[in-house]
Amino acid sequence: MEQPVDKLIYVYKIGIKSNGKGLYEFIFSKDPNAVDPEAWGWDEKPAKTNAEPPSQDAISKIFSLETNKIKLKCL
Repeated sequence: MEQPVDKLIYVYKIGIKSNGKGLYEFIFSKDPNAVDPEAWGWDEKPAKTNAEPPSQDAISKIFSLETNKIKLKCL
């Protein structure tokens, strides 16, 4: 039986560090059905001030990226 594949469910912008590099977290889940957009405010407008990261029980992995090569705009 195949293992469930981690799927990207959220990109969280931590902010800009003192060295000018952006810091982001890429949050993955093995169960995309565990995503609850309504409870986490993802369908609110504007999303920027209302959206919350996924709850811990929906997260299987988190990868961090620190870069000045790209600038991600996260809502």
